[in-house]
Amino acid sequence: MDGERTCDGARLGRARRPLPRLIPTVIINVIINVIITAVAAAGFAVTGSASASATVSSPPSPTPPAGDLRSAVAEQTDAVRAARDDLARTAQEASAALEAYSVAVQAQQLARAEQERRQQALLSAETDLVRRRAELGRWAQQAYRSGNGLAANPTLVTILGGSTAEISRGQRVLELAGRQSSRVISQLQQALAVQREASRTADAAAEATERTVLAARAAQQARDAAVRRQKAGLDRLEARLAITQTAVEDAERQARMLAQARAYAGLLDSGPGARGDNRVTGPVGTCAGGQTELYPNGEIPLEALCPLWGAPGHYLRADAAYAFDQLSTQYAKSFGRPICVTDSYRSYAEQVQVKAEKPSLAATPGTSNHGWGTALDLCGGIQDFDRDQHHWFALNAPAFGWFHPDWAARDGSKPEPWHWEFGG
Repeated sequence: MDGERTCDGARLGRARRPLPRLIPTVIINVIINVIITAVAAAGFAVTGSASASATVSSPPSPTPPAGDLRSAVAEQTDAVRAARDDLARTAQEASAALEAYSVAVQAQQLARAEQERRQQALLSAETDLVRRRAELGRWAQQAYRSGNGLAANPTLVTILGGSTAEISRGQRVLELAGRQSSRVISQLQQALAVQREASRTADAAAEATERTVLAARAAQQARDAAVRRQKAGLDRLEARLAITQTAVEDAERQARMLAQARAYAGLLDSGPGARGDNRVTGPVGTCAGGQTELYPNGEIPLEALCPLWGAPGHYLRADAAYAFDQLSTQYAKSFGRPICVTDSYRSYAEQVQVKAEKPSLAATPGTSNHGWGTALDLCGGIQDFDRDQHHWFALNAPAFGWFHPDWAARDGSKPEPWHWEFGG
């Protein structure tokens, strides 16, 4: 809480010096030029080309208008959508090519199996032909020497197609053997020729399926490569779109800040919430904040403030935040934890809400030092006059630019041990 005094003789927060009734045009132009320069420095180019192979160009200045960037977003969104459609079609083609390759491999396996079977059959036929020739030769020799041997060999009798009685005589046996041998050999040779032709057909089929497999594999690899290329192109388009969308957000934010700066540059210090001399006066850390003097009480954007160490969600003016962080670091060495914060920068809307909830404690909306980002409400023991944490804070805070207002003291008009202000 502030507990700032009203204008009937008491102080109203930390008094701000009123600006002259007329702000020189040159000052307004300087403020606007500073904002424009900041916008230009943050800008970067975003091309609207839908080509997946194009690259983002180097940052020019100034930043393209938000309207142009939104048009680029629309164009690039269409390009991304088209690239996704192309990728989906190519992926389907790649899937079909993979299926064709799988079918070709299966056909190749069947052809190889048939080829092997035919080769085995050919080898068997050739072996049988040799065996039968040898068997007939041996039988003929036996029959020539002794015509009685045929009767004891029913297999050869069957081969020659005669009865045992008919072929028991030597000369007749030789004649029959010669005719039957020629007939059997001829049949075997014909079967061998068929087997050889079948083997050649199987070999040709195996070679054809091999070529089919190679072609299917090449097609499948080509489709896979196309998918990878299109995916890479889509990634580039999506990255470009994300950059453009970020540029739109940045441009819109800068446009809002510029519009606010232009509006606030013409305001007079003529009532609650009017712009005061709220410029950064002390040293700052890694967060430099923004030009807080451009904004009315409670209307400072968070981008112009700095977060507090160890107090998530809380913000102060850059120099106040830096001093607080140093003070909180020393506090943590003594108490093992950062300073506990319940309230820091308070927007105008929040001031209105607090005033409605605690009318006797809260300042008039638009006049609170919380609205300038230079006041804190603390906890963790500091909110109690009799706690060690409060005693330590009262002793050490002034060395870092923080003080406890008289009105908030134990014997003040509104005792608030938790309320502390930054004096620079």
